[in-house]
Amino acid sequence: TTEELGAAMDAQRLSARFASDPISMQLAQVCKVLKLQPQLQLERATFFTEHFGFDTHTDAIGTVDVKLAEVNAALASFE
Repeated sequence: TTEELGAAMDAQRLSARFASDPISMQLAQVCKVLKLQPQLQLERATFFTEHFGFDTHTDAIGTVDVKLAEVNAALASFE
């Protein structure tokens, strides 16, 4: 059930440290599900994350640099 999955995910401890930005938090959840893969008996899984804020009309280069740095940091934690 959803409650059982939530409890199992809450019990997972990750060795990697994830930042508190939205994309990092989403990848931390993905990491928890992957750690639970044997328990959940998942043969394969697909995950969807989203990261907003790229649509800009001013300071596009600065904004994209910041957003991609967030994605890069989140992916580095995920390894």
